[in-house]
Amino acid sequence: MNPDKHKVDESEIRTDEESISAEDISPEDMISSLQAEVAELNDKYLRAMAEFENYRRRTIAEKADWIRTSTQKLALEICDVVDNFERAFTNAKPEDLANPFFQGIQLIEKQLAKALEKEGVKKIEALGKEFDPDFHDALAHIPQRI
Repeated sequence: MNPDKHKVDESEIRTDEESISAEDISPEDMISSLQAEVAELNDKYLRAMAEFENYRRRTIAEKADWIRTSTQKLALEICDVVDNFERAFTNAKPEDLANPFFQGIQLIEKQLAKALEKEGVKKIEALGKEFDPDFHDALAHIPQRI
């Protein structure tokens, strides 16, 4: 057996004279002690509520950002489809314009354009105009030959 195993630190031993009972504390001291504890708990509660409110605001902002980003991605994909429709219409022959199937495709293209307009996507004329970063997105840079 190890003799140090059961060794007791003398500083941990209290005598009856050193122990404090509830009778030794004055009512004023007890009230002030309880008031301090209530103030501390109230402070912890207010901090927890503020932290929760910050968390709630942050998650709402993240959700709105996620929705906006996903909507932008979808709108760009639909813009590509609308552009392909427009390319097909520019290459159509006059006799195709009377075809009911072709007219149905034109209606679909118009419906897609209206759906984009509802989301705030508007067609801007950019062909032959100077690049304006407030309205245009650069997809590629083509170096000019000198």
